[in-house]
Amino acid sequence: MLLSGFMVPFRGMPQWAQVSGFMVPFRGMPQWAQVLGEVLPLTYFLRIVRAVMLKGAGAADIAPRVWPVIAFIAAAALVALKRYRRTLD
Repeated sequence: MLLSGFMVPFRGMPQWAQVSGFMVPFRGMPQWAQVLGEVLPLTYFLRIVRAVMLKGAGAADIAPRVWPVIAFIAAAALVALKRYRRTLD
């Protein structure tokens, strides 16, 4: 009974948030989950937020971590533009 109440927050959370390192340490996950988490932009966003909020990192410190997020945004925008143009025809 107690264990089922403990798992309630995990049921409502999307699976990609669980492998991003948000709830559990990223390096403590199995190797396959780490590989999956490295693909997600949320992983990089969390690393940026932690660096800024906990370590006081500046723009130069977080610049290498920003590029994966920018690449994901650009790719998502390109896909969205392609799909939007197709619906207008």
